Parts: sequence; C-alpha cells; structure tokens
Amino acid sequence: MFLAWNEMIRNKLKFSLIIGVLVMISYLLFLLSGLASGLMDMNREAVDQWEADAIILNDEVKQTRQFSSL
Repeated sequence: MFLAWNEMIRNKLKFSLIIGVLVMISYLLFLLSGLASGLMDMNREAVDQWEADAIILNDEVKQTRQFSSL
C-alpha cells in the first residue's frame, strides 16, 4: 500500500489524467441516460395523445415488440 501511495504522489499528472478521463466517461453516461429517458417519455406521451381505446398490432410486430420499452 505504501508503494502505491508513493507512486501516486510522484506521478500526479498521470493519475490526475486517469481520474479526469473516468469523470468525463461518467458524465457522458449520465447525459446519455438522461437523453434516453427523455426520448422514452416523449414516445410514451405521443402514444397517450392518441387517446385510443385499443391499439391493434399485426403478426409481424411480435418479433420486435419484445425489444420495445413502451
């Protein structure tokens, strides 16, 4: 453990760059999950605005319906 702390103190730039990259990747994932959530909500609102009593799907939809998150 002492060697690891000693290495981190000697190479501050190297470890700060690694931490910076990890922070940027985390921020990117946060933004992408927010965008995906917003698109999912917008898609759901569009279906709700139809105000339909029922939605009829044909047989071909069975293959892709399981991948949908609606």
